[in-house]
Amino acid sequence: MIVAAPPQPATHMNCSFYGELADDEVMARYRKNEIEILASREGSSFLRQMLLMWRMQERLSAVAAVSQDWDTFGSEAPNRDAVLAAGNILKSLIRSDVVPDAILPSAEGGVAICFVRGNRYADIECLNSGEILAVTSTRHERPYVWNLDQDSIATDSAARAISTYLAP
Repeated sequence: MIVAAPPQPATHMNCSFYGELADDEVMARYRKNEIEILASREGSSFLRQMLLMWRMQERLSAVAAVSQDWDTFGSEAPNRDAVLAAGNILKSLIRSDVVPDAILPSAEGGVAICFVRGNRYADIECLNSGEILAVTSTRHERPYVWNLDQDSIATDSAARAISTYLAP
């Protein structure tokens, strides 16, 4: 049996809103600094990339959590290797300022990173088998498909190729 003293009420200081404590001059500086910080955040490619990576990782985590037969057609859920490969590719894409439109489970078993710009489509699929395929296509052409290695040179090259392909 564990015996403990009853919980005591918290002894936090009850601070008023910062504006109630500071004079007008300090508040004016605070507001000016806040505006400058927000503006620099918007202009910072590093912060923008970090925010994008966080959002992409969040989406990738959701894809990693799907169950077997997620599409009711018997598709495999993405395995750990496919999710890790997709994470590495996402890092390369974001470094290259190529932002995917969707991150989805692949019907072939794995993770699909998809891009759509007008009538142009591209994707990179990290399959459970370890194979990584990149595809570019339009509605009027045969798809172009190529294999990617998991090294950073190949993923950076694929990011540039997809960026060039999707550019207007």
